[in-house]
Amino acid sequence: METLFENHYTLDKANVEEMYTNVILKRPIMYVLYAIEGACVLLNFVNVFVFGSVDFTTTIIAAAIAVTVFVMLKIASNKTVRQMCELNKGEPPEVTTHIFEDGVKVFSRQGTNEMSWSGFKKALLTKNLILLLTKENVVFTLSKGGFTKGTYQGFCELLRGKGLIKK
Repeated sequence: METLFENHYTLDKANVEEMYTNVILKRPIMYVLYAIEGACVLLNFVNVFVFGSVDFTTTIIAAAIAVTVFVMLKIASNKTVRQMCELNKGEPPEVTTHIFEDGVKVFSRQGTNEMSWSGFKKALLTKNLILLLTKENVVFTLSKGGFTKGTYQGFCELLRGKGLIKK
């Protein structure tokens, strides 16, 4: 089995936060929270500009949702980074991913993980990362700048060919 692409990077706090921001904060339940927050802000505008008063209840609800989402992101990403470092003798883990015609295999100090292309449901392209989401909601992370064999553009073409990128 020939390696078509190889990707190597350090899974540090910035990468974990970017992954969480683009995966967890875009789940359907989060959109419900954003809608509630938006409705509260809209009600405040109506109260101020139509009735000339401020409803502190909706202000508090909107602020509480925003703070809760931000704190959840920070707590989850810090916990994930701390756990990864503990498993890796105090250092962020180095991750190497080999991409084959029939799937992906990830190597790290903790072991290996592999998945055939049929196990993936989509790929997300973020600022610095490529996130491969499996049907079981596991995320395989690659760095856009971490290709040691092949190129980012070539890998995107492979993902398009597999139907994982719609653009």
